[in-house]
Amino acid sequence: MIHSVYLYLKHSGLPIFSHYFSPDEIELDSSLTTGMLEALRTFIANLINVESEVESINLKGYQLIYQMGKDLSIVAIVDEYTEQELVRKGLNQVLNQFHMKFPDIGAAHQLGFVQTPEKEEYSLQMLRSLLHEGRLGHVSSVPQLVRKIPKSAISLGMISPTECTIAELCDGKRTPKEIAQLADKSETDVKRIIEKLIADRICKMVEVLR
Repeated sequence: MIHSVYLYLKHSGLPIFSHYFSPDEIELDSSLTTGMLEALRTFIANLINVESEVESINLKGYQLIYQMGKDLSIVAIVDEYTEQELVRKGLNQVLNQFHMKFPDIGAAHQLGFVQTPEKEEYSLQMLRSLLHEGRLGHVSSVPQLVRKIPKSAISLGMISPTECTIAELCDGKRTPKEIAQLADKSETDVKRIIEKLIADRICKMVEVLR
């Protein structure tokens, strides 16, 4: 999962836009945050004496993924198991879209980028769309049916009609929440049924990119 994203001027570190996908995140002063993130990237590059750009920094439980454009840089803070290349592709699309929408962004180095409600709304909608509401590259555990249920299973009392319905919806793509919506059941009940199906070796949990 992508927790937060920061878009800033590449050479100065001045913030353009930031967004927190997780409601539990503590929002910090964006000018301090982007300056710190850029300083950290530059410090590590100097420390290990590399000429190429530092593209990611791994922390315990998290990754910082950097993507650099001509005038802008963007960094995403993501879970450690998030697929990095998918996130990087999304970040690159954000940079390209922003450059297309505001082609004079390079002049902001001298003039300062003036954020307006229209620009902020555009940035927010673009991020939500291109980064899939922060779930781009997210690895989810989903239930998958591992063996067909005999037609006689219900009449023999081996499985209830509700359990059979839930099992057939476990296609290795849908989350328990999505299955609950399709079956018109509470998510709590569906999770309990899935746990029983797993215990009975009718289903199993698999990890997929979403």
